[in-house]
Amino acid sequence: MLSIPQNARLPIPGHPEWLASGDGHIYRTNGERVPEYRKELGESRLRVSCQAHGYDSVAKLVWEAFFGIVPPGFAVVHQNDDITYNRPTNLHIVRSAGSHSHRSHRKLLTAQQKIEVHRQLDAGMAKTRIAFSFGISPRCVRYHAKSCRCHRGSSTTLLL
Repeated sequence: MLSIPQNARLPIPGHPEWLASGDGHIYRTNGERVPEYRKELGESRLRVSCQAHGYDSVAKLVWEAFFGIVPPGFAVVHQNDDITYNRPTNLHIVRSAGSHSHRSHRKLLTAQQKIEVHRQLDAGMAKTRIAFSFGISPRCVRYHAKSCRCHRGSSTTLLL
């Protein structure tokens, strides 16, 4: 199992004034902790504000400091579904939904898998946990939960 000391602080690519810590927080180079918040009520990630870059996800910044740049088409998610627990050992990357122009790279779920996604959603399982088990992004599961008609017998194929 990966072991990273909580007091480890590494520079963040593209943010020379910040350090990512093994405790899952962002610090300025002078040791002051950067405030974290949700931009909107109910947002599923913590952010930090940077004058040069706008808003950045804390999880993404921590990942990039410890493991490298997140490749295009991937997203950083939490293994335990707790967005406030941004320690590097709790983070992993999954393929993200992408834009409509990249549909050929998306993973298609079979009809059986779609039914299983709905069963797990109805059982109250966390969307990030469902996404991790199917190898898709949580955004795909949120989309599937809100606008999918596959459980109503629709014959349209959804690209995930």
